[in-house]
Amino acid sequence: MGLKNLAKQIKKDQKNLSRTKEELFILAIDNYLVKSTKVFSGINSFQPSSYHRCQRSLFYALKGLEETKKIYPRGQRTLQVGSTLHNWIQDMLISINTKNYGIKLLPIQEIPFYGKDGVEIIKNHKSNPIEVKFKDKRWTKEIPISAMVDGVLEFMNIQMLFEFKTINTDDFKSLIEPLNDHIKQGALYALCTEIKKVMFLYLDKNTSHLKAYLVEYTDSQIDWVKERLIYIEDCVLNDIIPEKEADQNCKWCGYKSICEGK
Repeated sequence: MGLKNLAKQIKKDQKNLSRTKEELFILAIDNYLVKSTKVFSGINSFQPSSYHRCQRSLFYALKGLEETKKIYPRGQRTLQVGSTLHNWIQDMLISINTKNYGIKLLPIQEIPFYGKDGVEIIKNHKSNPIEVKFKDKRWTKEIPISAMVDGVLEFMNIQMLFEFKTINTDDFKSLIEPLNDHIKQGALYALCTEIKKVMFLYLDKNTSHLKAYLVEYTDSQIDWVKERLIYIEDCVLNDIIPEKEADQNCKWCGYKSICEGK
């Protein structure tokens, strides 16, 4: 162990000696969350949560460059609580589907893209049974779209995709429509599944209040998605670094050190 690392370890040990048992209990949980989280470097597909963000960071990820990203316990807690709440609402929809409340789960075979060339439905996944996981190779040359939608429903005789989001009270109070990032995620789902209506359901994590918004996507919104995928893929295949885009995540981006030199 180098002198620098040794000094760090001594400082850490001294700090731990001054902690209370309660603090050490929480620290044990947080250490587990950090150490059990896998760090993924690079991606090989377009994904709903990232395709609309900074095109340069997406370029680096698709080229397989390694991120320099620190994992924080609070972030992992937030992600895992969100996943647990997703399962809760999805299990409820499974129960509702068997009763007369007007909400029905749409069988995979009735989703318009089912059976089409270039579409692969992935049935063996570990997520909730109502999630529809798929790969779509129809819109790009080599880089597929890889996605998983929270559910596909029929309500009031309307086919719609279902997206569940958990947010904090401050954001919930000011919510009058789905968040912009979520609208863009939904546009990619609409392109692939060919269902242009998405029901966004928001849960306030502090109060458990709900808000819902039904969005119907236009042809121009769908075209924007296609054009973006084609442009970024061309950059990746031809080794052309795309222009920087203003992004609120720049400060925490795992490619910041690489990007700043370009």
